[in-house]
Amino acid sequence: MLGAFSRGWVDAEVEFKAKRWLRGGDYHGRAAVVNVCDHVLVAVFTLGGETYAVPLVEDPLCPEGKGAHAGCKQVCEAEFSGLFIEELLSGRCPGLSLDTLSELRGPAEFLKVLGEGATNPHALFRLSGDKVVIKGYRLLRGWNPEPSFLRYLSGKGVSPRLYAVYHLGDRPLGVLMEFVEGVDPGSIVYSDALSYIRGEGAGDSREVLDLTSRTLVEFHKLMMDCRESWCAPGTVTVGDVEKWVGRMRFYLSNLPLEPGVAERLGKMVEHSREKLEAFVGYFKLRTHQDFHFSQTLLSKNGGLVIVDFEGEPARPSWCASELEPGLRDLATLLRAVSYISFFALREATGWSLEEAAAALPRREKPVQRAAEWGLEAAEALAKSYLRSAPRSVCPSTSADDVLELLAPWFLERALYEAYYEREYRPQLMQVALTTLLEGLPPLSCQ
Repeated sequence: MLGAFSRGWVDAEVEFKAKRWLRGGDYHGRAAVVNVCDHVLVAVFTLGGETYAVPLVEDPLCPEGKGAHAGCKQVCEAEFSGLFIEELLSGRCPGLSLDTLSELRGPAEFLKVLGEGATNPHALFRLSGDKVVIKGYRLLRGWNPEPSFLRYLSGKGVSPRLYAVYHLGDRPLGVLMEFVEGVDPGSIVYSDALSYIRGEGAGDSREVLDLTSRTLVEFHKLMMDCRESWCAPGTVTVGDVEKWVGRMRFYLSNLPLEPGVAERLGKMVEHSREKLEAFVGYFKLRTHQDFHFSQTLLSKNGGLVIVDFEGEPARPSWCASELEPGLRDLATLLRAVSYISFFALREATGWSLEEAAAALPRREKPVQRAAEWGLEAAEALAKSYLRSAPRSVCPSTSADDVLELLAPWFLERALYEAYYEREYRPQLMQVALTTLLEGLPPLSCQ
């Protein structure tokens, strides 16, 4: 996995305080450590069945909360250190390979930490007069398509421009990319849902919904044109259908469910096969895989930029790189509407998670309003996608047909969400399942 850079590794004691990328709490234990350049080392360790690679640097200017210990050394997570970036870009880091697409010069001025709630570390720097984002990858996954996506899409208007990628062996450790100043469109959509449920009328999210769908279509058009080995489109086969059904069965088999719920979901999975077979003979492509509002930013110029391409973080490695129909991305977006509807309902009523979940089958007035808003938002997204998408991407000409084609993918994504939540946010597993089973939103595809 790490090739020639496996030479020179030593065993050391490391300590990291709990943070989003460190799944499972604090870590204080053994790690394999190697120096990759002056003052910079990489620690590799395993926790909870996952392997982490963390670049560390001896930098006295480390931002608060980003420090760690490696042996007797006080070190800093490298993504938050200007010293690390300067060493990396200077070519003085022989232990890391650097692939540069756009030359960056000058001292690296740390500006701030970005995305404290994100799974991977992000920081903003000023380099050569430009604001640059460095994003690190902590998990040593066999499949991380983000650098390839950013390279292919760079300069095409739907993603940040990629400046450089750095690797440890054959695995990417991080990227440097253009800083996009903007707002999360999900916050606008959520505020609209909240206002509607409270009876304050509809907000101004319709334009955001339309822009999000149109951006997704542009992304799919670009991926249909990709001819590189990692992303070249193919044709859906019966074998693909079997894989997709098998994936849903896998998620379902790993959920702790009451027998009645498991049986109901099992029947839904088996019934989805016929609808999945409708895709046989149509195109499959390299989808985004985890497309939702917070994977994008609404920029100052009014455009929408997709800023995350890592895919589903909990998808099993044996199916992580599968090609899928473009409509699968639209289904993940509609599932985002389910989550937004649920949490807006909870805030509007003051209910707890359990109370909100229990209220869905009763269809009380706030639940009805949440369902109405969710249905309108989902239909708006589907219609906007249909207006812009070529037949090669969307094998349908009516919104009702699109919703029918989305049915198995809506189910598959909901089961993935439940699988993810069980692992990382157990208290939210019921949100994924209850919104699916109780029809929030009440789509005809359910």
